[in-house]
Amino acid sequence: MAMQIKRQTGCEFLLNLLNESTNRGSMMRKWQCLVCGFIYDESRGLPDDGVAPGTSWDDIPETWQCPECGVTKSEFDMIELTDD
Repeated sequence: MAMQIKRQTGCEFLLNLLNESTNRGSMMRKWQCLVCGFIYDESRGLPDDGVAPGTSWDDIPETWQCPECGVTKSEFDMIELTDD
């Protein structure tokens, strides 16, 4: 079976790239320390600790420690926060 390739204009390509970037940003998660309540927000990262904004939780090493209480990643749970 032949593979079809859809050609895009420069504008279509840029719009698709922008949409992908926006969708990725909306998928950023937040993780909360079960010990002290500190929240790691993937979209914000921890620039003061060398973790760039947009850094996925999966990309943070297992040896990373909570900046508030010092526990490791295993003591964090993914949470859904509302703007209430």
